[in-house]
Amino acid sequence: MSVVRETIVTAVEDRMMSDVGIGSFLSGDLDSAIVTAMAAGYAKRHGHRRSLHTTRW
Repeated sequence: MSVVRETIVTAVEDRMMSDVGIGSFLSGDLDSAIVTAMAAGYAKRHGHRRSLHTTRW
């Protein structure tokens, strides 16, 4: 895994611990889509029952 990918994955996973729903603001650019995809994948792998809410701003 590249250093950049590993850094982003770690940053996203560190922020996925929450007692409330987790969401993502999508700007329409690639960076927000990548972070949202990583968060959704993490949630699915860890059996989160709540869906990942998104909105475009």
